[in-house]
Amino acid sequence: MAESQNIEYKESWRDEYLKWLCGFANAQGGTIYIGIDDAGTVVGVQNAKKLLEDIPNKIQSGPGIIADVNKHTKDGKDYLEIKVKPSAFPISYHGEFHYRSGATKQQLTGIALSEFIMQKTGFRWEDVTVDNITVKPYDSKLYNPDSARVFYRAGFIENWGQGIQKIYDECQNIGAELPAYELTGTTYYIADPFPGAGKCPYRSA
Repeated sequence: MAESQNIEYKESWRDEYLKWLCGFANAQGGTIYIGIDDAGTVVGVQNAKKLLEDIPNKIQSGPGIIADVNKHTKDGKDYLEIKVKPSAFPISYHGEFHYRSGATKQQLTGIALSEFIMQKTGFRWEDVTVDNITVKPYDSKLYNPDSARVFYRAGFIENWGQGIQKIYDECQNIGAELPAYELTGTTYYIADPFPGAGKCPYRSA
């Protein structure tokens, strides 16, 4: 029997194969055979009895799933069969989410991870309710009066507090990358989008 989406052959056991079991659980379930090579030939595994005790404990303390671990013998050679059922909930291993796709294991990140979690749980970010949140009017604070007066007299701004929006609008108009900004204490930073330019600080008077 060849390897497939639900079958994986390994000649010996390694703890990293817990990721494969995690991938099976997050997909359609599957079986890992320990002591069989990629061609499907039984090569045998050493310490089969000890592995029968160690592997279930590692599965429980790692991904935290239930797996059937069985020992079989063929032509006088022992090999192990580790069966994992599909999980209705997302399963992680050391904070990583793995998924069995075809005959490969993939680590899910970014958008793929978000979509996977939503499919498994039905959870969507817009469904989240945050308690004890109040909305207060925002008072734009003038952090550099001298610079503000220069830009105002030059016609670049009409009112205080419009500077950031103006910068963003102009960048979008010319197709430039939007700059990042941050406020630390009384120092307001605008990060130049050009490589190596760094951050330009504007301090309040």
